[in-house]
Amino acid sequence: MQHGAKLEETIWDEFNQNWDELAYQSEIALAELRGQKESDLVKRFEKELPPGDERKAFAKVRINQSFFREMILASYRTRCAVCSLPKPELLVASHIVPWSLDISLRMNPKNGICMCVLHDKAFDKSLLSIADDYRILLSNTLKKLPNEVSVQRGFIVYEGNLITLPDRFIPDKEFIRFHRENIFAG
Repeated sequence: MQHGAKLEETIWDEFNQNWDELAYQSEIALAELRGQKESDLVKRFEKELPPGDERKAFAKVRINQSFFREMILASYRTRCAVCSLPKPELLVASHIVPWSLDISLRMNPKNGICMCVLHDKAFDKSLLSIADDYRILLSNTLKKLPNEVSVQRGFIVYEGNLITLPDRFIPDKEFIRFHRENIFAG
């Protein structure tokens, strides 16, 4: 609350430990702005409150994905190519050219790179990519946040570093270029 007004601080203090009340009071305030009564709002909440339930669902499953994962993790000695995190539960066999875009590359180990979940998500969401010389590239979105400690520790410290290359199945430069030119935000 470094730049907040006194009223904002008062509201924060009132609701900081009572989020349910904050949600309820904000709905009442919104209803009043719309000319609705509080009793109408309560009735609406009682009607609209869905029960927690379960249902069965069918989903597509990637066949042989576990083989691809084992192959990629073994090639990278079970470490993230960006930060060297050695925890298999937090590692992903990421596709450089996305699974959905090219069926012929789905099981190609040169289209895989081992990353921790943080760097994998950044790679998929166009925040991180790799140069032809295997150096780490960051998007301008991340570079605009150099004073954010989490961005500094999780990304900026790695910018320009070489990725840890695998013992075998070095990522194909054509696939990396595809990612950089078609997915990476730059």
